[in-house]
Amino acid sequence: MELKNVTELYFLVLLLEGKSAMENAKLLKTTTTGATPLLMACRHGHYDIALYLIKRHKVDIEQTGSVMFDGETIEGAPPLWCAAAAGHLNIVKLLIREDAIVNSTTKTNSTPLRAACFDGHYEIVKYLVEHGAGVFAIRLCTLLLLCQHPSKCLIHNLRPEPPVQNYEIADSM
Repeated sequence: MELKNVTELYFLVLLLEGKSAMENAKLLKTTTTGATPLLMACRHGHYDIALYLIKRHKVDIEQTGSVMFDGETIEGAPPLWCAAAAGHLNIVKLLIREDAIVNSTTKTNSTPLRAACFDGHYEIVKYLVEHGAGVFAIRLCTLLLLCQHPSKCLIHNLRPEPPVQNYEIADSM
């Protein structure tokens, strides 16, 4: 754990400990620029803070919010989507262990699998597929991975397609 994360976690603990459960629930559901503390932790890779919020304060792991990616605001993003899009496999695993919905979507129907594919996070793609990510996104994901990481595009091995039949075209002369 980085010193910066220790300091941030320390200040979060100082802020929350000693308050009533009702006060903490209100604080942890409050958004800052559209994002809850859990969304921010998932977006920025703060595993220890995410773990603390989930285990100690039982925050809603499906509460959505707004987050920035590549200068664009993503509305209705769940924590799993944020972690997958940002490439934080350890947080993706934490959220899945805590029963996050693997096919949760943003307001534009982007799934965590699609987000991980779009940014070329192959290990997250593999993990999400192994944990039930929707097959409907596999073809798009394959295309996105091929475009970004041709040498890593093994996604078709996770859910194989039936073999394509080769037909010879007869010469009509």
